[in-house]
Amino acid sequence: MTNCAVPGCPNDAAGRHQPFCVDHYFKLPKPYTGLVTRTSIECSRTDDPDTRQHLQEQLAGYIKSVIRQLPNSGAASAPPV
Repeated sequence: MTNCAVPGCPNDAAGRHQPFCVDHYFKLPKPYTGLVTRTSIECSRTDDPDTRQHLQEQLAGYIKSVIRQLPNSGAASAPPV
């Protein structure tokens, strides 16, 4: 398994298309987690390398944005990169 995408979290990610652990997943607004999950699934299903690269970059940006939505996290108060 892979680690949760939240910096400093030692827990395992919840599943194949979910980069967050269960604890962080349920702290995030549902529209954000849905967006990350849908993009991850779409990225894994595409055969075109250019589309896959684009979706991977988009997914990385979504994950950073979602992490900033976490209440009481250092990432929530960090300036955007």
